[in-house]
Amino acid sequence: FVRLPSCGHAFCGGCMKGLLGVHVEDGTLEQLRCPDPTCKMPLPPHVLKEVLDEEQFQRWERLTLERTLDCMADLVYCPRCEAAVMEDADHLAECAGCFFNFCSLCREAWHPGRTCLDAEAKLRLLQERAKGRSAAEVATRREQELLKELKSAALIQNTSKQCPNCKMAIEKSEGCNKMTCRNCGSYFCYRCGKLISGYEHFRDSAECELFEWQEIQDFNMRMQDNYAFHVAHYQQVRINREMQRANPMVNRHLCRCPNCGQQNLKENNNNHMQCWACSMHFCFTCRTVVKGTSHFSRSGCKQHSS
Repeated sequence: FVRLPSCGHAFCGGCMKGLLGVHVEDGTLEQLRCPDPTCKMPLPPHVLKEVLDEEQFQRWERLTLERTLDCMADLVYCPRCEAAVMEDADHLAECAGCFFNFCSLCREAWHPGRTCLDAEAKLRLLQERAKGRSAAEVATRREQELLKELKSAALIQNTSKQCPNCKMAIEKSEGCNKMTCRNCGSYFCYRCGKLISGYEHFRDSAECELFEWQEIQDFNMRMQDNYAFHVAHYQQVRINREMQRANPMVNRHLCRCPNCGQQNLKENNNNHMQCWACSMHFCFTCRTVVKGTSHFSRSGCKQHSS
């Protein structure tokens, strides 16, 4: 029998070992009390050590430590090694295990001078921590889920604007500032957020422009790239035609790319061609797109021929 010193009740040693072992295994440490329904006195540690085996008692000690630490609002867990770390007033946490300095709010590398969460998001995260946490792994998982939710909301808030009619979040990828809401079909100005009907708003407004200056610059750069591509294309076509007129045998070494249809000249004995226009690799013999040199070993095409 096991007699409890706090209340004097005595119970079968085997029954106590089985009951306490179940609670330790399930993590329900709050149930480690006197089994008498009229008593419910907490069991002291020396009784637990006497009744539980060594492995169960070590698990009880670990869970007790974790719960004690989790009740501390300024304790966080390292995102690299999951060690318990104390944060300072600026939410800087320095892990003693892996020496990683990180922000305790966003769990990323320490970024002094840069705000990672707005005031509302920071308040929600700190309130969640203050509620108290049951176990280290559960706390970390819940905190990570909340952090992902806050980061998603912050990203939507920073990269999109609400439709003034239905409040749907709309993100502009490129183009002009006249936006069309896919949800309700309303037109609005992306700069000021006002409902509009046509393009008169951009003509009459001194602040809202139809195209941002950066958009105009990006468009001009794309046009320059397209112009350079077409110049190179026509130069290659001209060279091919001049070579055909100078030497009719060149036709035997010309073929069209199976991907983009551009003429390509085989300049040596290698039948593994790469199109000058689209960079696609293909076989000169059978005119099929290839990846690597395995095509020539599996098919009847030779990689080198005159």
